[in-house]
Amino acid sequence: MFVEDKLAPTIVCNCQDIDIPTPVTSFGGSLDATDPVFDRCGFTGYNTWYYDVYQFTVSVSGSYTFNAANSNGDTYAYINGGSFDPANPCVGLLAQNDDTAGGADPLITINLTAGTTYYYIFTTWSPFDGATGAYNVAITGPGVVQTIVNPSEDPACQFACYELPVVQGETVGMLYDIPGQNANKSKLTTPPSPSDNCGVTGISFEDRVTTTNCGATKLIRDWKYTDGYGNVALCSQTFTFNQITVFDLVPPVREVHLTCGLDATPAAIAGYLDVDSRTQPASATNIGAYADDYAQTGSVVEFNEGYSYGYFTYQLPGYAAPAGQPNLHSQKVDNNVCNLYTTYTDDVIPACGIGCSGNMKVIRNWKLLDWCTGEVFTYTQVIKATDEKAPTFNVKNATVGCRSMGMCSQLERRSAMGIGRQLCEGRGDQVGRKSTSRIDLEWYSAKLQNHRPYKRSTYHYVLGK
Repeated sequence: MFVEDKLAPTIVCNCQDIDIPTPVTSFGGSLDATDPVFDRCGFTGYNTWYYDVYQFTVSVSGSYTFNAANSNGDTYAYINGGSFDPANPCVGLLAQNDDTAGGADPLITINLTAGTTYYYIFTTWSPFDGATGAYNVAITGPGVVQTIVNPSEDPACQFACYELPVVQGETVGMLYDIPGQNANKSKLTTPPSPSDNCGVTGISFEDRVTTTNCGATKLIRDWKYTDGYGNVALCSQTFTFNQITVFDLVPPVREVHLTCGLDATPAAIAGYLDVDSRTQPASATNIGAYADDYAQTGSVVEFNEGYSYGYFTYQLPGYAAPAGQPNLHSQKVDNNVCNLYTTYTDDVIPACGIGCSGNMKVIRNWKLLDWCTGEVFTYTQVIKATDEKAPTFNVKNATVGCRSMGMCSQLERRSAMGIGRQLCEGRGDQVGRKSTSRIDLEWYSAKLQNHRPYKRSTYHYVLGK
């Protein structure tokens, strides 16, 4: 008996860009700050109404009711027929309602025709209401309501524009966690799930990217699965990378403290305040305030902690992470990411007069431009450079001779021209006797600012004949 595999592998393919009719009895969603915005029908110049839109058909012609509830705010709804264009929302408008459902929620009852495509648009009443969160719209009528579900619109298939390079860097070994090919953990997508009775022997993919000016970027990933008998199965995923707003970035720390005399550029701030994440003491030589452990030990992830002090930032997954540490690391905006651009000007204020050179305050005035909308945002950061270290000096040992106990008093008289005071110990025991003792002189230098504690240095005089 000869058994031959004639069937290609079976693929469960997520994020496919296909429309799937799905029966529903309600629309459920949430108006969030990440949703698209438009101007409601009859209004212009705001472009601040968040909205969700549901495409649907009905199986039987007749009267249908759409009853909204459980929203957190004053909401509004439309039903359009044939098309919906957020730039021209009045085109195709069939019905609209504000508060008939009670609780400031809309209720629409309308006659619908089987086979016609309709759009239910859920939004807010006021352009200033913002995101109102979760809601539910119950649907009743003589037939079945079918909405169109597209798997590629699932949140797991949607990304920010700055995440595109991470997805482009993914490999088969990374995505399927193949030993020896999975050291890099910087991945964001979930691959399809293949199965085959005789085993899948080959997996590969190719990426295609399409872009639009100030619109979403699409990455289409074409997968190929081959079993041991050469049978092939294909699958395509579609990932969407959306433009971001200023509010998707994290601003630099409002107030930054540096040691006096340091450069106050964003790069210098980030370098000075970055953290050496290696276990100490480390064998590499670059340990200290400016240590960048990744420069000498490439297998250790640099967490980029310093970036959050000097730049606007966003987060991406890194190469790897130690146990118990997050795999997300700050990335700097220098000077742009996607559709956002940053620049700054500085107002430098000397912090004090003579004796504390290098002390200063910098008022950094940031400006951010959204290239696509033309909006400009401002942010103020304060950088303080202060002297937080006492002076240091070196004193050499000295050998002197003396014949009497007056030596200490002579040294003390001479010390009137020195810094601070001295303590004499170990004086000779008899005049004229040969003796050797040690005088410990403790020199104190006061910090010039803020009456900080004294710094103490000790050196020794050896007394002999």
